[in-house]
Formats: sequence, structure tokens, C-alpha cells
Amino acid sequence: MIYDFKPGHIKLSLAKPNKKKIANIVDFSNVSLNLNFTELHDLTFNIPTKARYNLTMKSNHVAEIVKGWYLIKAEFLNRIEWFVITGLTKSENEEQTIQVRAQGLPYILHKSKIKSYEGISKNLLEVATDCLKGTCFTVDFIDPFFNEKRRSFDVTSTRYEFLKNIWETFEAVPIFDTVNNTVSFYKKETLSKYKGVRFSPERFMIDMEDTIDIDQVVTRLNITGKDGIVINSVNPTGQSYLDDFSYFLYPFERDEKRNVIKHSDYMDDDLCHAILDYNELVNKEGSSFYLLLNQKKDLEATKT
Repeated sequence: MIYDFKPGHIKLSLAKPNKKKIANIVDFSNVSLNLNFTELHDLTFNIPTKARYNLTMKSNHVAEIVKGWYLIKAEFLNRIEWFVITGLTKSENEEQTIQVRAQGLPYILHKSKIKSYEGISKNLLEVATDCLKGTCFTVDFIDPFFNEKRRSFDVTSTRYEFLKNIWETFEAVPIFDTVNNTVSFYKKETLSKYKGVRFSPERFMIDMEDTIDIDQVVTRLNITGKDGIVINSVNPTGQSYLDDFSYFLYPFERDEKRNVIKHSDYMDDDLCHAILDYNELVNKEGSSFYLLLNQKKDLEATKT
């Protein structure tokens, strides 16, 4: 989910890697915040190299002290998220700004590498604890379901890549608490229950596009397997392909007495009747064909 915040809707401050606040970031623009479900959040914004102090333009003190691996505390929508600065781009133009790029705090786990780890028959709590040992993150909650499962690991990677490997192996969903530096693991169905929602131009939806590419419309699927194997012997039609004319039949509709209710946008009624009659015949005789095919296989096996 991407948010483009305006000043006043989000509060930013700069801190050292130990979360010790060193400055409020008051002058900023072009804030873009991307909140991801199982991936790292990312934050970008611009700060001017000069700012107005008591009606006088002076060098922006935040621009002078901001550094890579410093932290950004973001307060928005009644929540707090911490980010680590991963990139700075200074623009020498009329505006003279510095673009700040930051990733969610768990990104710092990329700094710590595991040269070799081998874990045999570990549950999620055990292997996650091993992964985060010696880092600023700890394990908080784990759904008991995951501690009943055991997996083995042989890893050489960064600690974040290892942690991602862990939650993907156990099919768990990680939830990071960047305020308390913890990570919890939940079952997907616990977090993402469908409660029903309706989108409309007045609610949630800004715009929507429906694109039709006629080059992607096909009516015949030719099937060829390994070593040139084909489906003729198992296809009720005896052909090596499957046909489907439903795109061009739409919205043709008829009743039980073959009276036309709706006409096709492309085909004549007689052609539509013929195609539907053919499809019904293939479906009707298909079961008999497969029955005979199975009898043939049994007889061949007996003969062999």
C-alpha cells in the first residue's frame, strides 16, 4: 500500500543507529511511503539544503548531519515505524534538495552475515532465535502451530535472507515491531481474513482500466508433450488439439427448445447452435469413450 503524504500528515525525525533522536525533520517534501505485507517497508522524501530561520535563508542543519545508516522515525495514521537510511541523492539544481531513501528497520539485518549455519530438525522458535542471536531484534509471538513443525537448514547468507528463508519454509507471516525491535510469526489466515469490501469511484477506487488485447484471444490449443507425444489417443475428438469458441459465442443464449434468447456478437445463430450441439455431443460421448479407453488398457495389459 503506497501513501503520498503531505507535511502535517506525517511527522519525521532523525536519529542515530541507537535510536537517539538528534533532530526533527520539519522541511521536507515528496514523501512516499510503501507499506508491504511480508516485505520491507520503504520511505522516500526530499529535504532542502537550505532552510528559513527567522526570515533568513541558511544551510539546513538536517541536511548537514543526515548520514547513511542513520534512522528515521515516522509517525503517521496513529502508528510509529522506524526506518534505516539506505541512500542519499543530492540534486544540484534550482531547488537544491537531498532525496532520502530508507528501508524498514529490519533492513539492518543485512549488515550481519552468517558464514555457515546448520540446524537439524528445528522448530520455528529455535531457528529464529539462532538467526537473530547477537542482533538488535528478538522473537516475540509465534503461533504454537509452527513450533509443532520441524525443519532443517543449511545456510550461508545475511541474517535477513536467513530469516526470510525461515518464514517461507514454515509458511508463516512475519510482523515486525520496529518500536520494540521484535518479530512475531502468524498463520496467514489469522491475519488476512476476508471480511468483504466493495470498491466504487466514491470509495477506495481512484481509477481503473479494463484493457482488451485481441492478439491474446485464441480458439485452439495445440498440445505436444515430451518426445513429441500428443493427445489424440485420449481426446474424444481424436484430434491433437482442443477448441474453445466461447469468446466469439458470447453472449449467445438459448432455451431447452432451441429458442434464441440472446444473439452472439460475432456468429450467426445457426453457427452458434452447431457449435453448442457439437460440444454437448462431445461431452455426452466423452464418458463412454473414456470407459472404452480404460477397457482397452486393461485388455492390453492382460495380453502383455
